[in-house]
Amino acid sequence: YNDGQNLRAIINNTRDLIWSVDRQSQIITGNNAFCDRVKELTGKSEGEVVEADFVQDRLKVFFDSYERSFKGEAFSLIRQREFGGRQVYEELSFNPIRDMREEVIAVNCFLRDITESQEYLHKIEDHNKRLKEIAWLQSHRMRAHVANILGLTQLCKLEDSPNAETIPMIKKVAEELDRVIKEITALTAGL
Repeated sequence: YNDGQNLRAIINNTRDLIWSVDRQSQIITGNNAFCDRVKELTGKSEGEVVEADFVQDRLKVFFDSYERSFKGEAFSLIRQREFGGRQVYEELSFNPIRDMREEVIAVNCFLRDITESQEYLHKIEDHNKRLKEIAWLQSHRMRAHVANILGLTQLCKLEDSPNAETIPMIKKVAEELDRVIKEITALTAGL
């Protein structure tokens, strides 16, 4: 193998889309995953497509991004879209390709499906939200009931306090505390 063949093998051995375009937004090159996507979207090979084949609202982000890179900017963005009835997240990277005079002559592009990691991130964010709710319940609502029980037990220690009235009050506060504990338990069940 020569270096070109090795590089092509590496580039084609990924599900990520890799391609480059010239100043007229014509495709210079693309890996197999990119060529398969072009065929899926247009019914044409990457050598046959023209910009008009891609002028659709959902592809506008690409052409806007090409323009940013042709001005010399290298950047990445995350795109969310619906595909096959589910939300798909893609990370897109655009990098200027410069000639010997440092003029931008093309843009190298990279698209990676990050749906799995985004779904995991959303799951963690949901868990964090639930943990904050649990912490609030423990620090505010449970603490209030514990304080009430402690206060009522102080009443029981006083010799002139009628325990017949205090004991039902303790029971009521303990039942309320038990209800809050069950609420916390229900919140933690899905974690």
